[in-house]
Amino acid sequence: MEQISKNQKSQLAKLLASENITVQHQPNAKTAWFDVKNRVLCLPVWREMSNDLYDMLVVHEVGH
Repeated sequence: MEQISKNQKSQLAKLLASENITVQHQPNAKTAWFDVKNRVLCLPVWREMSNDLYDMLVVHEVGH
């Protein structure tokens, strides 16, 4: 992620979900995933990931 912090991305995900979720940023995650039972959103931290790609992952997973 370039100039946007993980905290800002976590806040974006929580606002989009409109409910209480936990957001995890994991460098070893192969993809983004959402645990609907435990309300956990896991977002990968890939080298040279654009903010647009990160936002797309957030929006896609929150949609579940």
